Amino acid sequence: MTVDRNAAQLFFHPAKRFQYFDGLGCDVVETLLVPVYLGEKTAGTIWVVSHDEEVKFDSEDVRIMNGLAKFTGCALRLIQTSQAQQRARVEGEKQIAVHKSTETKLRATQVGLETDIFARKAQLQQLSARLMNLQDEERRRLARELHDSAGQYLAGIQMNLGALMRSEPALSAAGKSRVSDSIILVDECTSEIRTMSYLLHPPLLDELGLRSAIAMYVAGFAERSGIRVELDIPDDFGRLSSDMETAVFRVIQQSLANVHRHSGSLVAGSSQMVNL
Repeated sequence: MTVDRNAAQLFFHPAKRFQYFDGLGCDVVETLLVPVYLGEKTAGTIWVVSHDEEVKFDSEDVRIMNGLAKFTGCALRLIQTSQAQQRARVEGEKQIAVHKSTETKLRATQVGLETDIFARKAQLQQLSARLMNLQDEERRRLARELHDSAGQYLAGIQMNLGALMRSEPALSAAGKSRVSDSIILVDECTSEIRTMSYLLHPPLLDELGLRSAIAMYVAGFAERSGIRVELDIPDDFGRLSSDMETAVFRVIQQSLANVHRHSGSLVAGSSQMVNL
């Protein structure tokens, strides 16, 4: 009734109207109820009870209790605000803890990924170096076989043809022409095999080093292609590791091959000298 009427209510002998007073074990003469507001809502009521027939509530009691109700409402709002702030702070701390945990996990994941990338990169470099070594070994083997096997067979054929030319004066003019042509073909074939063997793996690279191998390769390239190559290598250029010398030689070899195939230029290294 107090909440519905939204005002202080005074009840005389409330046990006559409300049965739940019967169980109190004492006589209630008057009851003053004051509503307590929490914002726009009514949070409840404050009860003031009199057990003496000689004591009656008056308007001053109502004024004092209304003031107490307002104070109680303010206190309840402060408590709610404090509790809300506490909950927000706890929730914020939980969120911060979650963010920190997530950040720590992300950093750990990043470190793991960077470590894995570094390991994969090192592995890839090792595999690349291994592949280059295998390719160079195969080039050396093919160059050696061309020089030792095919080169020797051609030399033997050339010797036999020369002997045949000298020992058979009765050969017809046509026969001598064919033998002479065969000797020329063997010479050209021997030259081609020698060039292929050198391109696969120049022997000077192992014997005299990178400077001599590059100089000889450039000279042969210029003679075969008709492209003038300007080469600038310091006189005091020393030896490098075998893998490094092979890699540098292959770079120069491929670069000149690209010039010959794609540029159409008759000069290589004229605008920018090749400095090692």
